[in-house]
Amino acid sequence: MTARDRLAQAIHVVAAALLIASVAVMAMQITLRLVFNSPLSWPEEAVRYLFVWVVYLGSTVAVTRGTHIRVLVAVEPYGPRARLCSDVLNWLVNVFCFGFLLYWGADLAYTYKDAEFYTLAGWSQLWYYLALPIPAALSLAFLLTPGGRSSADTAPGESAL
Repeated sequence: MTARDRLAQAIHVVAAALLIASVAVMAMQITLRLVFNSPLSWPEEAVRYLFVWVVYLGSTVAVTRGTHIRVLVAVEPYGPRARLCSDVLNWLVNVFCFGFLLYWGADLAYTYKDAEFYTLAGWSQLWYYLALPIPAALSLAFLLTPGGRSSADTAPGESAL
């Protein structure tokens, strides 16, 4: 297994762990509210922030696996050359978009680096705002390094170019 594969697997595990943690915290909050009639103030905010991390890390997982949704109905009838052009255009758009998210996400994180959460006193909102630039940087790294989808990874009926 390559270092790229190990990093992709680690990102997947972290995203899964954050999703499990958010479900567990929300289940605890529901139990406290419905059974004990004593809800806490912080779980809903914490789950919201965990879910944001899960979404952006999930996007990176999709980049590592090459599983973002693609609609090829306008490309497939024109053969391998059109597919290659579509793949190149797809790569360029992805690099541009993840670069955009990295730049402005880092700017947003820097802007709010000293802000604190509403119900989580003492915790910097920097951890929340880093949910955008870190996965965007990881996605860019996976897009710019060799070792993407191989012919074994392509779906039936797809060609690996």
